[in-house]
Amino acid sequence: MRLPRSHRVRSGARSISLFRTAAALLCIAVACGEPTGPPVPVASVILSPAPTVELVPGGSETIHATPKDSLGNSLNNRQTTWATSDPTIVTVAAGVATGVALGTATITATIEGHSASVEVHVVDGGVVGSTGASFTVLGGIVALTVPAGAVTATRNVTVKPAVGAPANPRVVVGTAFDFGPASLTFAQAATLTLKYDPNKVDSDSPESGLRLYESAGTRWRLIDGSTVNVTDKTVSGHVSHLGTYAVLMQPRVETVEINRNNDSLRVARTLQYSAILKDNEGLVLNRAILWSTSNASIVAIDAGTGAATGVYPGEATITATSEGKSASSRITIVSGPAASIVPQSGDGQIAPLSEPVPTPPSIKVLDNENVPVKGVTVTFAVTSGGGTVTGAEAVTNIDGIAAPASWTLGPLPGANTLSATSGVLTGSPVTFTANGVPAPSAMTIEAGNGQSVFAATAVPVPPSVKILDSKGRTVPGVTVTFTVQSGGGSITGGSQVTNAQGIATVGSWVLGLGSNTLVATAPVVAPVTFTATGTVRVQVVTFGDSNTDAGYAGTDPVAKVGSYVSSGVSIRVPAGTPNSSLQLAGKIEAQWRARRPQTIRVVNHGISGTSTGTGRTGPGAPNARTEVNGVTRFAGEVLGLAYPWSGGEPTGLSYPNGPILRVQAFRPRPDDFVYISMGTNDLTEGVAPATVASNLEWMIDQWIAAGLPADHILMTTLPPRSPSNPAIPTLNNLIRGLGAKGIHIVELTTIVSDDNGLNWKSTGPQPYVSEAPPVLHYAEWVRDALADLVVTYISSKTP
Repeated sequence: MRLPRSHRVRSGARSISLFRTAAALLCIAVACGEPTGPPVPVASVILSPAPTVELVPGGSETIHATPKDSLGNSLNNRQTTWATSDPTIVTVAAGVATGVALGTATITATIEGHSASVEVHVVDGGVVGSTGASFTVLGGIVALTVPAGAVTATRNVTVKPAVGAPANPRVVVGTAFDFGPASLTFAQAATLTLKYDPNKVDSDSPESGLRLYESAGTRWRLIDGSTVNVTDKTVSGHVSHLGTYAVLMQPRVETVEINRNNDSLRVARTLQYSAILKDNEGLVLNRAILWSTSNASIVAIDAGTGAATGVYPGEATITATSEGKSASSRITIVSGPAASIVPQSGDGQIAPLSEPVPTPPSIKVLDNENVPVKGVTVTFAVTSGGGTVTGAEAVTNIDGIAAPASWTLGPLPGANTLSATSGVLTGSPVTFTANGVPAPSAMTIEAGNGQSVFAATAVPVPPSVKILDSKGRTVPGVTVTFTVQSGGGSITGGSQVTNAQGIATVGSWVLGLGSNTLVATAPVVAPVTFTATGTVRVQVVTFGDSNTDAGYAGTDPVAKVGSYVSSGVSIRVPAGTPNSSLQLAGKIEAQWRARRPQTIRVVNHGISGTSTGTGRTGPGAPNARTEVNGVTRFAGEVLGLAYPWSGGEPTGLSYPNGPILRVQAFRPRPDDFVYISMGTNDLTEGVAPATVASNLEWMIDQWIAAGLPADHILMTTLPPRSPSNPAIPTLNNLIRGLGAKGIHIVELTTIVSDDNGLNWKSTGPQPYVSEAPPVLHYAEWVRDALADLVVTYISSKTP
């Protein structure tokens, strides 16, 4: 049956409408990027940041909620409902949490029935923006003013009592606070004011000395320009960043430095002393000083003013003391010009023929005030009797007394006379008398035995012998031959004839390095042997890690040679092997010998992988402060306190080639040097730069405590590592600061880096070897440059 037209039209319209609806639903499904089936259900909700958020009243932070499916995939376009457990403490809207009042509340985000929460702590502090801010918290104890433009974005600044701040008895209780975030710095300085309780200030510390300090590692550092308002009981200062700050009491005296040392002063004359007092930060202090003398009979000193007065010739010590800290200075009291000479002792003696008198005659030289005069030459001479005198040229001692070594009477009985003459002094000459009475075939050493001088130089006292007859009397006219027996030295005037006193003296004796012997022979008599030691003019020990230990050719990354204490099996050389021309030690020797004729000895005590602290490296090598048999490696290998330093290193696989004897270790003399280049391995192991600098300072103090000059320590700044280590520039600055102790800083960093050791130089010759990352070692030309700096410096310190 055919339907009416109008009915067909309505039916068709409905079909078209249903089709369009289905198409629209399909389009929506496709546009949403999800399957045409039902949406993936939410399995969990993740919040960020979490699990806690820290705000200040009025401060805000956005919390992000991310829905996840059961596989951990993030989902989109889901509705989030936010809620706070306590809107009086924290409010939340669209994920933005805003602090209302101090306390803790929980923010919860709910998505399709699944929730996650974050705990929000509202603490004291304030909100700082680009227009600046000023706020006071903690009941007026803390105030912070930040100028406009100091920060570029709005930040929450929190204030809390300090936790873990450096312990220091100078911290005023209740004034140490942590300001966060610690990473926030100001483009312009902010003003921080802390209120203090005067009852918390030590009774012996004036309020006027209170200052603002900031925590710097394990120490407190003074905020320059900080001031105290004793009326308001506040301390203020300008700060450039957030961190931990506190009020500290006035520093106490830590070091005392006297303005003079080894001075000379005439008897009855006055010399003014002064001293500089410093705290542990190196700041100069103005405190009372108490002066004292070790011997008031030599020098007197005013306890309050430091004015010293000479009393009697001699040496004494002047000491300045303040707040329990002291420093001392040596002083020598001298007399005025020599005026007269008088007999002291030894006149009228009796002795056997050809024998010395029991007491060598002596005289005393005085000035116009009858004060003994030191350093005056007196000549003793036999004037009758045919006797002899030894040590005829004598010099008065601190008591003004001089005497010959001996006066031997003549071979004939009777009177002998000896004169003592000193220029035109009143009383010169003085005459001594002695009577000879009747009284003793060999060669003996007269002078010049057991001397020690630098190799390649002559001994100051040419060796001499004396020939005696069967009665022990001196024999002139005998030919004596001197011959070098060992040591590689040389002589002049090897054939000599004994003089009237039976003495023969070689022309000169130049020593070789080490032990030397010289033999004197003459007819009939037994020979005699002289010994002497030829020392190295200058010695240097290089103490460091792989860049000191190893030698590299050019930029070849394969180490060719190592020190005899190296932990590298393939490159270690036997003890006594000469330093390689590729190693820093060898380069120092070569450059010295090219410039100076004096001898040099460089001992390489570098070990790859070592650090400044305690413990051992992977292969078992001891670090600088590791003790073995009660001796640190530094003390053994640099100060030579245990010789040889047997080591006691682990044997077998834990330390390549087994234990090592430090047979080249030497005890440094004042003319010797140490080169120290360590620290990058410490940083790689996560040691703080301040700790590394403290270890390096410990080495400096050990050297100085051994009585060695600080300016004979050469310490390098550090090269980069690649990838770069951001702690190296900080440590380099700390190393430079150690220069204040009087050591010499070798600026390795400026040779190999343009940014204080953060990165290797990218221009000029390649400063590092071509090894695979991490790049640790510098190229050979850098060691050449270092050797030049080292030799130039030690040459300037070596006469």
